[in-house]
Amino acid sequence: TGLFVLDADTTLPLPPSDGPVRPRQLSQSYYLNVCTPGYSLAFVDWDYWQKHIDWMALNGINLPLALTGEEWVWSQVWSE
Repeated sequence: TGLFVLDADTTLPLPPSDGPVRPRQLSQSYYLNVCTPGYSLAFVDWDYWQKHIDWMALNGINLPLALTGEEWVWSQVWSE
């Protein structure tokens, strides 16, 4: 599926509260791979990230890959 990004001023109606309920089959939803942050998302701005984070939340993503800053942490760990 493609990424659907809304304008910041767009408001969607809430679905009816009596709609079907689909329980999660797994407790975690993993998202992204090691190439995505370096190739596809390396040069996006904060406005994009805000929308992307909202999209992840709306789709139940609760375990996105987060490599940003990892190199700094490793350099601190191994330099001690």
